[in-house]
Amino acid sequence: MTPIKFNLPDHVSGDTFDGMRFVLTLNDVPMDITDAVIVLTAVGESDTIVLDNDAVTPEIAIIDAPNGIFEISKQIITGISTSYTYSIKITFDSGDIKTYIYGGWTIYQI
Repeated sequence: MTPIKFNLPDHVSGDTFDGMRFVLTLNDVPMDITDAVIVLTAVGESDTIVLDNDAVTPEIAIIDAPNGIFEISKQIITGISTSYTYSIKITFDSGDIKTYIYGGWTIYQI
């Protein structure tokens, strides 16, 4: 699986991020993400944002595991004003780790 480059929409720090839904496929066939751990890590010049589905209050939700559907949940996102480089990594039940998507994400302080 080759990671897909996608820049997240710009965001104002402290505002509600509306969420995004993803479908994980391989050769157009949904990948089973049952018991997977999904982590979005955004790294800025002096700040890091981590969202995952393995926290007490998960920021990422698996919606339909057998069909590879997950989403970054609607939530308030804060960060310093900077351009981040992010990736979404999935650790499958088998122990395999794959980077699904990566790109840029700019957060502004207004």
